Amino acid sequence: MSLRSGCQWVIDGGALSVCRWLLVDDDFENRWALQLALESRGHHVVLAENGRDALQRANASFPALVITDFQMPEMDGAECAAV
Repeated sequence: MSLRSGCQWVIDGGALSVCRWLLVDDDFENRWALQLALESRGHHVVLAENGRDALQRANASFPALVITDFQMPEMDGAECAAV
């Protein structure tokens, strides 16, 4: 089974191809560490500081995968995931 990602094809059951990730966290150091790890493996990373910002960036960038913190100001990860 194949899923269309924000960049290339992601093959289910195989190695993850290069794709677009959305990282959502109000902590700069967490965002930076995850961004560095993913980009060093060739992935494209979009950053957001809270759930409200994440929704706007997701609509603009169509990420394949989202990693979110659950405790954030303005809109937390649970509220964002529910939208």
